[in-house]
Amino acid sequence: MAKSPQLDEALRQFAEFNNVDESQGSIEGMRRNYERLSDAFSAEEGTEYERLNAGGVAAEMISRKDSDPGRVTVYVHGGGYVIGSVRTHRVLMSRLAVASGGKVLGLEYRLAPEYLF
Repeated sequence: MAKSPQLDEALRQFAEFNNVDESQGSIEGMRRNYERLSDAFSAEEGTEYERLNAGGVAAEMISRKDSDPGRVTVYVHGGGYVIGSVRTHRVLMSRLAVASGGKVLGLEYRLAPEYLF
């Protein structure tokens, strides 16, 4: 099966993900690598981001001009409660907004080990 240049680039970047810069600790290095990897992808065109407070939790509402305001998906990003953020999952959330026709509320929850619970 032939691979595309985009797939080759994605595979190269995923392979680099394991090369963690541990100058500020291994967890910080993993977080920086994850952010760098996610920055290589673009959100859907026409997507808007609004930072807000969702009951004491930092959050971001992702929408488009044609989003149905009555349809909201709450998105809790992956990362094992150690890495990841709204920033690293914006592309996925923008695609969810397009696919659902609504808005997506991404929660910016606290990460371990700084916050254990």
